Amino acid sequence: MPKFSIIVPYLDDAQLFDDTLASVLRYRPENAQVIVAHDGLYDDPHQLLHEVDFAVTARRAQLIRLFNIGVKIAHGDFVALIRPGIELDEGWEFPVLDCFESERVGSVSPVITSPLKPSRIVTAGVNKEFGYCRQLVAINSPASPRRLKQIGPLGPTSWAAFYRKSVLDQVGSCDEILDPVYLDLELALAFHTLGYRCQFEPECQVSIDRSTPILREALTAHGRSAERAVRRHSKDNSFGRTLMTVTAELIRSPLRPWYLQHALQRFGAGRLAEIDQHFADKMAQKNRQRNWEGEPIHQTLRRAA
Repeated sequence: MPKFSIIVPYLDDAQLFDDTLASVLRYRPENAQVIVAHDGLYDDPHQLLHEVDFAVTARRAQLIRLFNIGVKIAHGDFVALIRPGIELDEGWEFPVLDCFESERVGSVSPVITSPLKPSRIVTAGVNKEFGYCRQLVAINSPASPRRLKQIGPLGPTSWAAFYRKSVLDQVGSCDEILDPVYLDLELALAFHTLGYRCQFEPECQVSIDRSTPILREALTAHGRSAERAVRRHSKDNSFGRTLMTVTAELIRSPLRPWYLQHALQRFGAGRLAEIDQHFADKMAQKNRQRNWEGEPIHQTLRRAA
């Protein structure tokens, strides 16, 4: 069995996809499984049928959907999600495997840098902000040893992430109604709920030519997903709390215009309450089962770095 199954989703930029896939194939560990997830539009121009496994959906390409179908055919101990634009470097797997030596580590977050600013961090993972909003960690921070020691994300970003496959199996397929941008934080919250932590590993560095796509995506409104996450991962899901959160976001909207749409989206989360409560109940049941087995469960979320 390969240690790693590496999922590369084919989205909308063929050149970025080709560059990323080339780096994955060039620096893949021995016996690693490489999975190309797509919606049928990728025609394999480089004849890679014998080097990669293809996971195909008949529906429109969307990050969560492509990740789900990739995980379904993944048979490694660990699953890597590498999005187009990211490039791996030689030996990336060794520090990641070192992190996974601890059975309490469910995910590993690398440091993402850009050759345009090699002394700065593009990002180093995601955290939960007020109202369960998605927050990138260490944006444009100096890549100094002192700063690197301070970083502690709740999970890796979906741009470059490493997950323990057995924990992904416990969580199950990620809800495709969630905003694609929220995939990484949803997984981070679910892993934390199950008692697993994320290990930030600065020795594993991946690169992206330009940080713009990552930073632009961070400004995507995801209010409905954030509000759903409250019901999925928190006990405080009262309407009063929602009103307080929306009010705070509206106050911030003049400086961050996208917050207006973000705040209004929260009111659309209620129609999915039954689905979210079912997920919360499933996580609670798994936690009870793990308690019976004598495994420790984390109770609180870490503060944002």
